[in-house]
This record gives sequence, C-alpha cells and structure tokens, in this order.
Amino acid sequence: MNKTICIAGAGTYGSYLANAILECSPNTKIILIETGGHHVKTEQEIGFSSFLKENSYNAASKGRYFGLGGTSAKWGGQLLFFSDNDCIYDSSMDSIKQMNYKYKDRVLNRFFLEAPKLEEKKIGRGLYIKSGIWLQFNKRNLFTYFQLSKNPNIEVITNARVKKINFTSQKVNSITILKDGIEQNIQADTFYITCGALEKMRLLSKSNFFNLEEETKGFADHVSTRCFTVQKFRPILCGHDFTYKFVGGSLVTSRIIGELDGVTFYMQPVFNEQFVFFQVLKNLIFKGQFSFIQLFKAAKQFLHLFPFISNYIFKKQLYVFKNWEINIDIEIKDSNNFISHSSQVDSFGIPGIDIYFNILESTIVKIDKAKSIIRNLLVNEGLPFSEVAMNSSALKLEDTYHPYKMYNQEMGLQERFNPLDNLFVCHTGILDRAGGLNPTAVLFCMLEDHVEKYYK
Repeated sequence: MNKTICIAGAGTYGSYLANAILECSPNTKIILIETGGHHVKTEQEIGFSSFLKENSYNAASKGRYFGLGGTSAKWGGQLLFFSDNDCIYDSSMDSIKQMNYKYKDRVLNRFFLEAPKLEEKKIGRGLYIKSGIWLQFNKRNLFTYFQLSKNPNIEVITNARVKKINFTSQKVNSITILKDGIEQNIQADTFYITCGALEKMRLLSKSNFFNLEEETKGFADHVSTRCFTVQKFRPILCGHDFTYKFVGGSLVTSRIIGELDGVTFYMQPVFNEQFVFFQVLKNLIFKGQFSFIQLFKAAKQFLHLFPFISNYIFKKQLYVFKNWEINIDIEIKDSNNFISHSSQVDSFGIPGIDIYFNILESTIVKIDKAKSIIRNLLVNEGLPFSEVAMNSSALKLEDTYHPYKMYNQEMGLQERFNPLDNLFVCHTGILDRAGGLNPTAVLFCMLEDHVEKYYK
C-alpha cells in the first residue's frame, strides 16, 4: 500500500524533501501545502506579523519568504557542511556531523554533475579554512529546480495557511488548514512541517506541543560585525587565496573558522563594496533589483569592467576592486532571547509573534577575543589594515538569519526532528549549534539520512 505524505511548506526543506522522497519511492503520493502562491512574497506582503520587542533582530521580517520555493527563492544558495574540525568539544553535534560526512556528496550531486571537492585544512592556532559552494542562480529556488509542479504524484495546495496540528497520543491524525477563509482538515500517513523556523515553533505551540515562550528561552543566531579594512593587497592569508573562484558557473568561497570559550566564530572577506558595477550586478542576481541611477554611477568606473570580465573568463575568479573588508560572525552561547505569541493578529486572523532578542555583554567580549585573533593573523601576514570601531552600527544581525537552539527542553536532535510517530519537523532551530556555517545544507544531509532509512 502506497503512503500519502503531507508536507507543510513548499520552501527550502519542503521542496528538497519532496524530491528526495519521490526519487527513492516514486509511487508515494505527496500533498504539498504552501501559504503563498507562485510569486514569492515577504512576511508583510503575505500578511504574517512579527514584532521586534528588543534590539534589531530582523530574521522574521527580512529573512523569510512565502510562496513556492519560499526562502530558497531569495537565499544566496551557499552549501557548507560540518566536519570533524567543527564544534570539536561538543559531543551533542556528533550525530549531525556524521550525517554530514556520510551524505555531503549525495547532496552536492543533486546540484552538480560531479560533487565538487571543497577544501578544508587546519592552519594552526586552532584555526582552519573551510570552503563552500554557492548554487547557480537558476538552481536556488528548489521548488522550481526540482520541477515539483510537473510531478503527477504531487498535489500542490497554494494560498493555504496551516492553522493547527491535530494529534492524539503519539500520532498526528490531520492538520487543519485555512484556505479562502474556510477551514479544512488534511489527512495523510506521515506529516512533515517545513514552513520556516519561527513559523514552525509558533505552529507547534498553538497545537499544544509546548509553551512557546518557555521552549524558546535562550534561542540564538549568529552575530555578524564588520571588523577590518585591508588596503589594496591580494586576499592571501596563511598561504590561501581567499579570492572568490568560479567553478562550473558556481561561486566557491572560503572562510577561517575558530573556537573560543565554547562558541565558534568565523572570518570571511567581503569584496567590491566600492565597485558600483559589482553592486548593481549583485542586487540584480540576489534581490532582483535594478537601479538606473546606480548603473549611471557605475559608468564612472567602466575601466575596471575589463579586468572584471577578463578575470571571470580567463582566471575563473572574482576581480577585487581596491580595498576589501573582513566580517566576523560568532555564535551566541548565553542569551535572554525568547519568542512569544503576540496579542495582535495577522491578516489570517492568527496571532503573530513577539521576538525578544538581546546581545549580552558576554557575546561582545567573545567578539573582541575573535577580533584579536584575526588582528594578530593580519599582523603576522604583514597586511596593512585599519580597524572598524565596535559599536551598535557595526553589528549586522540582519545579515545572518541562522536561528538555532530553539528548544529549551532536554531532548536530543532526533526527538526534536521526530516528536511524534508520524510527524517530522525540519528547521535550523532543532540544531544545538550553527558552528561556523550557514546551516541550511547541514539539514539536507539529515533529510537524506531520514529518506534512506524511512523510504528504502
């Protein structure tokens, strides 16, 4: 007897999962439910509501999108994976690291004819270099890339808000959706909730799995800050060229990762912020935005277009214009952060969320320590640089959107992923740590492990 699968959320993880299941079990019927439609929209455009009560955490308003493909329609598409070098003193990360080691190439092979070799090497002083690859632009919307709309075994229900998960004992019986103002129950054998970290936690709480405020106490994300400007020198550190490389139309970038005081930090170079043409191109590719005013400004730098194009064609690397910047991102270990249900309802008549997010002094101290490590590295390498003063404007929380540690209860990774017999929940919030990674692809490996065990 063929199973019927219900996946709530046709975004990054929902699309990836649907494709993986049908590749493994082609006769499975999948009901794919999406809040939005064919055009991906922001939180405000779709009618969701989130309210920032403290600080400047914008992951809800700027880091999530709704529609077929969800956030994958807007993300940078960077694939990074855990290895034995990551979170070396934290045994809670062992199982996910093992999954990454086992399934990394399988994930990469879904996007590339041959899995690219991503460099990783120790450079001493407890630091190591890790490389990641960015998907080509036409591969980033996973719903579109996997051609899910063409699969006859997938029933796509759009413009449908999941309102509640209905369960008894250890089994989900149905989920309640709101479509065209009418509630209806969707039944299936197995259910997956893949509708974004913040929305998943709100939904689970409203479905009486836990108290949202209590469960999310201490939730975290990376904090990012601009630290240094390096003056007109090639970006070579520890014998490694950090210039972005092009491999088969995809971008390969590298970062330096280190561990201190129980958290991971990483340093990554940022190029061409003063190169207007590059910024125009970047906004067009990543945001779908185009400005004639900016293009006019770019004309003043037209002489740099020739080496830019030449570097791409002949050297397969990015042209670096003038100075380059260094950002440092770091995990949060201690926090007073939490999420609660709002007293205000969204356009669906459902309570929104209130987000309380603070950066404690202990995190600022750790950022200073990480800066000192990278500062010494620059000095030892003989690179001329200036330092960006640490202040609130230097912190760039809006550039991260890597929420993790959303569960306050003492439960393992598998229990968070599979809270009931026929219910699976996939979002970065189930991770204890994000390490020095953009963690999206980390959970692709977990989904591969699940599909192999559950559907073969």
